[in-house]
Amino acid sequence: MGFPMKKTRGTLQQRAYQRIKEYILNSDFYPGQHIRHVEVSRALGMSRTPAREAMQRLVEEGLVNHLPNRGYFVNEMTVREAEELYELREILEVFCVQQAIDKSTNKQLRELRQLLDVYKDATNGRVTRHTLLVDRDFHFKIAQLAGNETVYKLLVSVLEKVIMKRNIERIAPLDAKTGFKRHAMILKAIERRDKRQAVQQIREHIRQGKMRVLEQVNRKNEFRLGRAADGVRGFLV
Repeated sequence: MGFPMKKTRGTLQQRAYQRIKEYILNSDFYPGQHIRHVEVSRALGMSRTPAREAMQRLVEEGLVNHLPNRGYFVNEMTVREAEELYELREILEVFCVQQAIDKSTNKQLRELRQLLDVYKDATNGRVTRHTLLVDRDFHFKIAQLAGNETVYKLLVSVLEKVIMKRNIERIAPLDAKTGFKRHAMILKAIERRDKRQAVQQIREHIRQGKMRVLEQVNRKNEFRLGRAADGVRGFLV
C-alpha cells in the first residue's frame, strides 16, 4: 500500500503554494533568503494575490517568516525546532519500520532496495539538495510500507521542514556516505524481518542525524554572534 505525494491542482493559490515549496526544496530559495512575492508572482506568471496568499499559507506552516515592513524570508532551523522535529521523527519512524516488517511483500522490499541503489549513486561527490531528497524518499518508502496514511502524512510534514530549513553548504560528503551505510543496515534488518535490529538501526540513524543538524545550527549561531561582536568592537573603535 502506498501514499504517493499528490501534485496540487486547482486554484492559482494552491499551484503557487506548491511551486514555492518546490523552489525551497530545490534550493532555488534557501534558508534565510528574502523572498519578494512580487518577483515570485512574475516568475509564476500569475497575479500578486495568489502568490501573496501562498506565502501566507507557508507562514502559517512555519516554513516562511513575515517581518513587517521587510517582507518574507525562508525560515531557518532553530535548536529547539531541530530537537522537537527529530524527537517526533524518531517516534514516527520506529513505528513505520516495525509495521513495514509486518506488512511489506518481497516485491516491495525489492523496490526499497532500488531506492537504496539510487541513494548510493547520489552520495558521490559533494552533498546537494538532491542528495537530501533521495535520502528522504527512502524513508518515505518505509512509511508507505507501514500502511498508515495519517502517520505517512505526519512524516512528510516533518521531513519537509527538516530539508527546507537546513543549509547544505556545510554538509560533508562523508555524512551522506555514512547515511547510505546506515540505510543499508536498516534495509537488511527489514529483509530479515528483525524488528529489534531494525528499530535499533533507525533510532541510531535519526539520533546521529539530529546531532549533525544541531552542530550545524550551533555553528551558524556562533558565526553570527562572532560577526555581531566584531561589529560592536568596530563601532567602539
